[in-house]
Amino acid sequence: MMKPRSSYSKTAFILLFSVFLVAAVTKAKSSLPDITLEQAKEINADNTVIFLFRHGERCDRSDMPCYSDKSGITITGTEKAQQEGIKFATIFSEYDIYSSNAVRTIQTAKFFSGKEP
Repeated sequence: MMKPRSSYSKTAFILLFSVFLVAAVTKAKSSLPDITLEQAKEINADNTVIFLFRHGERCDRSDMPCYSDKSGITITGTEKAQQEGIKFATIFSEYDIYSSNAVRTIQTAKFFSGKEP
């Protein structure tokens, strides 16, 4: 049984609207300003600051050499995590680090902080 023409038009409209909405949201500028680590440290003097970091370069989505198995991060990912961790530690000498139980997030946290999450 064929759907009525209006049903196809409605579906097409919904799909087109959804694509437009996703495009608008991804192009919209964030309402939060970018701040430096130094500014975050000033804020941290009076308030608790929580940083969220994404994991390093995923091995299963890269042609780069893996640090361990495919569920972890690449060698490049470990190096970048170490570099960013060194920068972070020059501003925030004391901090706690947490990660999910995914191999790539544990590895990133370990290389970033130099300690077990």
